[in-house]
Amino acid sequence: MTKIESNNVIINKSTADVFIYLQKMENIGNLLPEQVENFTSDEQTCRFEIKGMGPMGLKLGPISTDSITYLKNEKAPFDFSLIANIKDNGASTALQLVFEADLNPIFKMMAEKPLQNFVNHLVKKFESIMNA
Repeated sequence: MTKIESNNVIINKSTADVFIYLQKMENIGNLLPEQVENFTSDEQTCRFEIKGMGPMGLKLGPISTDSITYLKNEKAPFDFSLIANIKDNGASTALQLVFEADLNPIFKMMAEKPLQNFVNHLVKKFESIMNA
């Protein structure tokens, strides 16, 4: 299992605000990079296309007191999950994303750096939206 961790970011909002934002699947579209197109969502899922990769999708998975898990919801070349680890820091909230995927060694070599950039983009965008 390949595990890719984003940078940690500090959000100047409560953990409740972070959970509320991240549980609304339509908000995921606000975090995605420019090369994503055809974003659609409902209460539990979202679907989008990444130029050069094809359709991808997420569905809301398990939610605990300190994390939200999104699971693969579309036919993708590999199984994956995206976990938002949320830590209460009192007046602020720490957030880190963890992308876990079942990648074969060749695909891992090709995809690891773009996936690292992807999760770092997501947390930086979330940080800028929430701290605006």
